[in-house]
Amino acid sequence: MTTYAVALSGGVDSSTTAAILLNEGNEVFGVTMLTQSSGCQSVIENASNVAKQLGIKHYICDVTNEFQTEVIDYFIHSYINGTTPNPCAICNKKIKLNKLLIFAQEKGADYLATGHYASIEYINNNLYLKESKNKLKDQSYFLSLTSKEHLKYIKTPLSKIQDKLETRELAKKFGLSNFQLKDSQDVCFIKNNDYIAFIKNNIKDNTLIDRRGNIIFKGTGTIVSQHKGLVNYTIGQRRGLAIPYKEPLYVTNINPSNNTLTVGTRNDLIVKEFKVNQVNWLLNNKENEFKCLVKVRAGSNKYKAIITVNNNECITVNLIEENITAICPGQVCALYNNDGIVVGAGIINYN
Repeated sequence: MTTYAVALSGGVDSSTTAAILLNEGNEVFGVTMLTQSSGCQSVIENASNVAKQLGIKHYICDVTNEFQTEVIDYFIHSYINGTTPNPCAICNKKIKLNKLLIFAQEKGADYLATGHYASIEYINNNLYLKESKNKLKDQSYFLSLTSKEHLKYIKTPLSKIQDKLETRELAKKFGLSNFQLKDSQDVCFIKNNDYIAFIKNNIKDNTLIDRRGNIIFKGTGTIVSQHKGLVNYTIGQRRGLAIPYKEPLYVTNINPSNNTLTVGTRNDLIVKEFKVNQVNWLLNNKENEFKCLVKVRAGSNKYKAIITVNNNECITVNLIEENITAICPGQVCALYNNDGIVVGAGIINYN
């Protein structure tokens, strides 16, 4: 009999995952991450209630120190350094599919199962991370930074479900009381998605947030206004600039080294080429140049590109035909082949 630990958050996806595995006759227990010393009580209570409904053991894995260092500090430092982070992808790589996996294995699990909508499967003895059948909810992008060494111990039973309504129907069928629970949309550690307030409350030197500086117009290089602190802006932002011009202006560049913000027109947001660093290869690549599809943010379309491998950890992405705007340094760029298999992924960098 196979033993599964299920990463229980108390939500309908992870709860249904546990119920599916139980229904298949497996040994199942739940594990929930304690990520912060305060604010996690409702998650733990919800997960504990699900475990009681299913009649399975439930463990709490304290990762508060690791979560602070690897996710929260990373999140804050990214914004201060002028980039837009993707904390969920980093959490999967370093905490959930790493620290929690190790904890689950120590408790006797053969595999850690999650409620992710993504496929992790073996084809001809090769491990692949692949898009879910549910294109709307697909989360392969968020798993793309995770190493193959860890992915081989991860199971995603929801990968073949094509619609979230089907998940809810299954939850109802299994008698789970949370089958109508709404999906969580925001970053888990930030209330009301107010990341500015969060950063201000979690950094000692607020001058890094409120230090004003020049706003430069890309077309002429002239100073057109003053910004309110670089952390308040992201690439592609339009709101809050209040700069009169004949057409809308957007943030096109954030430069912490000289504390300047650059703005331009929508055409100035178009990026045709960019670098991707810290590449995590999931398919064995033997070519220095190849074509693939790239996804540059969660929920975006995939775009045709030519990839040039600079070294094992750095690639250059050249976009083909499409004019993509507001590509943000710090975000994940995931590479896909035509079959929806993740080739690799890394962190976007202009330089």
